[in-house]
Amino acid sequence: MEQAAQMTPVILMVEASDDVEKISDFYDLQEAGVGDYFKESLSCDLDRLAWLHGVHPKRFGFYKVKAEHFPHGIYYLLENDMVAVYAVLDLRRNPAWLKAQLSKRKPRES
Repeated sequence: MEQAAQMTPVILMVEASDDVEKISDFYDLQEAGVGDYFKESLSCDLDRLAWLHGVHPKRFGFYKVKAEHFPHGIYYLLENDMVAVYAVLDLRRNPAWLKAQLSKRKPRES
């Protein structure tokens, strides 16, 4: 008998939560309501990540999945039976900038 897949909690780390707020504010400056749409869309991406995690390619030491409706990457690690999201970053940025941002957020190895 096959065991059913289990949902894993997805936790936004403080830095990732800050990213989401900054991105939402940016989109709201472009057009009212787009920031809320970004957050709703990202919430759906994170819901999917609760079921489908650990299968994405690693980039700069983190698993990376692209947000479905926006040009942002969700960078996460699997830790203590949870999906820990460390960053939500604009994929149109210079790769050196992305690497520098992620190197600041990498958890220390025990």
